[in-house]
Amino acid sequence: MSPPSLAQARLAALSAIAIIFPGKIIQSTDHAVTYSPTSSWDILSTQGSTGCGSQFLLGPRDNGTVNFVFPQPSTTFQWWGYQRSDGGLAQLCIDDSCQQVSYYNASTDGTESPRLLSSITGLSNTVHTLTITNLQDPAVTNFGQLTVDHFVVDGPPNISARVRASAPTFAADTEITTLPLNFSYHVPLVLGGHQPPVNVLLDAGATNAWVVSTFCTETSCLGHNEYVPSAKFVNLNRTDTLAYGDGGPDATFVTLRVNDSLSFGSLSIPQTTFGAAAQIPSGQDLDGNFGIAKAYYSQCGSTGTYPNFIENMYLQGIIKNPVIAFYQLDGTEGVPQGVISQGTLGGLDANKFTGAVDWIPIGAQSMWTNPASTRFVQASSSSSVINATAQFSHPAITFDTGDPNLLGLPHDDWLVLMNLLGAQGPDSAGNYLIPCGSQMTWNFAGTEGRNYTFSLIQDGTNDGTGFCQPAANDAGDTTNWITGVPFLDQYYIAFHYEANTMGFATRNLGASAASSAPFIG
Repeated sequence: MSPPSLAQARLAALSAIAIIFPGKIIQSTDHAVTYSPTSSWDILSTQGSTGCGSQFLLGPRDNGTVNFVFPQPSTTFQWWGYQRSDGGLAQLCIDDSCQQVSYYNASTDGTESPRLLSSITGLSNTVHTLTITNLQDPAVTNFGQLTVDHFVVDGPPNISARVRASAPTFAADTEITTLPLNFSYHVPLVLGGHQPPVNVLLDAGATNAWVVSTFCTETSCLGHNEYVPSAKFVNLNRTDTLAYGDGGPDATFVTLRVNDSLSFGSLSIPQTTFGAAAQIPSGQDLDGNFGIAKAYYSQCGSTGTYPNFIENMYLQGIIKNPVIAFYQLDGTEGVPQGVISQGTLGGLDANKFTGAVDWIPIGAQSMWTNPASTRFVQASSSSSVINATAQFSHPAITFDTGDPNLLGLPHDDWLVLMNLLGAQGPDSAGNYLIPCGSQMTWNFAGTEGRNYTFSLIQDGTNDGTGFCQPAANDAGDTTNWITGVPFLDQYYIAFHYEANTMGFATRNLGASAASSAPFIG
């Protein structure tokens, strides 16, 4: 069979953008994908790139080739990459069947997120070999810049058949330690053996750590519990400047990188790394912010940071499993006396949840990010449920215990959501109102295939016509969706570093949650 014409190929590529099926994501850096000549390819972290970044043909473009062996039998295939304005045509061969695919877009300015460049269904259910070869584009008499962000295979169009994460196991000798949680993932840590403890946020959206210390002589440090170096303190002779939020003088911290002891409840580590603050902005309520994003277990190479205390405890054999879990209450649950918010280190607390844990896949980067979820939108209980997955441009959702907001969306996806809900607005300030029954459902392709449904509106904001203020917000030029405390608080959650997965379970709000026992299984 002869390959389709260039016009047919371009039409097929454009039509394919609207076809999205769930499946197994293979990132551009996966060992199953190879690039030749190797000297012509490099990985770049650009707008919307997933995993550790996207592969770009930076060298000569007339001989660039991509080879990919499917990691499992599959009847479907997707290629995601960037369109180019200076030309773009490739020959895509799956086994012995070849076709031309265009990635040319004369109007692109290079800032868009990856697009679905090719989607193929109806393959035989076997392991296939893919080859992509860059071709000269006759439309512009030029070789375009070939790119690969990720591939997707094995994606039947129903949730129950999706590829799921693997559940980690917990051995019979698993031991845990627990620590009372203050509001919103704040915990008391003992640093350097000095009392009283410092009150820090365990921040899943950060990699570094800072804590008010005796090295800080500014007035902004007054009134805080301070880290006091112990006799075994080690100055690592490195200064870090950390910028939170938008940065600037009101959000910048200067810390001295040190090694010292840290205690989480009954467990202590003799030496772990953190930042002893010499300068903090004024108005800080916390004594510190300890990042619990992946550092040692990030698969994207060096992040310029250091292993956090959880990773170090596991690497030094202090805990059996590199896991931290949270049972967070917001005060409205009406739990029995003695049931309190708790953090757990070393495994799961079997008394804090009921039913099975839904372990969801997490991306390769340092943040706790689910690479792609199925997303349903509903404007009211009487309206149709819309599977809006294909309509959003940004597939990844990042979970952040340091974010007080329900949900932040990239600007383009925000506009899509407002349109799907039939929102009113925007007004002169750019604000929208959405139907008061608006809700969203996510499915992360976890081990239980569980749906997560939540309201999108702020309670008590009905304007009298059935429209409310949204609890979600326009996050601007971000590349991922970000969900924070209001979503996470609804579940017992666990972060497993070595297995690179997050667990979600139903909180146990009964009297048995007042005691603790390690989960085995």
